[in-house]
Amino acid sequence: MVQPAVEVQVHERSDASLGAAIVGLLEEVAERRGRPAFGEHVAGMLTSWLAGQTTVGVTVATASTEEGAVDAVGVAGPADGGGLGQVVEVAVAPAAEARRGAVVAPLVTALRDVLAAAPEATGTPLHLWVHDADQSDDDVAARCGFAVDRTLLQLRAPLPGRHRPRSRIRDDLRIRPFRPGADEDAWLVVNNRAFAGHPEQGAWTRATLLEREREAWFDPADLLLGEIDGQLVGSCWTRVHDEEDPPVGEIYVIGVDPDAHGSGIGRALVVAGLERMERAGLRTAMLYVDAANDSALHLYRSLGFSLARTDRSYVRHLAASDPPSGLPDLTPAPPE
Repeated sequence: MVQPAVEVQVHERSDASLGAAIVGLLEEVAERRGRPAFGEHVAGMLTSWLAGQTTVGVTVATASTEEGAVDAVGVAGPADGGGLGQVVEVAVAPAAEARRGAVVAPLVTALRDVLAAAPEATGTPLHLWVHDADQSDDDVAARCGFAVDRTLLQLRAPLPGRHRPRSRIRDDLRIRPFRPGADEDAWLVVNNRAFAGHPEQGAWTRATLLEREREAWFDPADLLLGEIDGQLVGSCWTRVHDEEDPPVGEIYVIGVDPDAHGSGIGRALVVAGLERMERAGLRTAMLYVDAANDSALHLYRSLGFSLARTDRSYVRHLAASDPPSGLPDLTPAPPE
């Protein structure tokens, strides 16, 4: 069977028709998969772009068939949390899932070419994130010249859980809520020590944290700080995903100062976060963990968490001219 030709368009700005088509596609994906089509960071960039707000470095492209229907939308822009490089995600309409590879490959290629044309782009890492990744996604990424970089596991646990009360883990650990305007500097020091070298979480600045504090979902009582003798040693930041039905609680960020590793503080903080979710009446907790983090996986499994989903990041480095083998070079030709 002959597959319909795919036309890729890179858009400078949105209009009413394009915006409606993109939003409609994202709603279809969310309904089919039971989750947002994009990760939070990329979704935020797209929302700003659709609203006509200043979005430096954000590129949006669509893939359509000859029938004119938008089969996929791709978004590329700066990595989250001050991390190095660029990130790209693609959402495919449910009706086009059978042709996923044929749609995703030229769309990713077009976005890559736009990013590679930017000044001083050569050598910059480009991360392709895929949610619910499987072998077919690995194959498409490889075809586009990407290699597997990270595998992120979403784990879930029922609430109430089988964890012990935190008071039985560390009786010298004082846990209190975050105080906006007072705790930012201390939290940033411990967070960036805990996540040193992490591509997204380890390079947070005050501006990054204040941006999160302005989010509609932010509640300072959900950011639990752990102190011993008045010294901050770690934190557990939880949040509620009201977009899920029923709502789900997330261990959003859990970090312990490296000097306190192995002392039970991490377990006590996670349990404190789970207890807060239980008091809020939530029935499910979830979190994300790197598949290579054996110690964290052991902790979470001991608390009743199990695998719900696998997300994967693929990486390649931008080059001025390096179209992947077997794919068309979609860089616009210079005017004659």
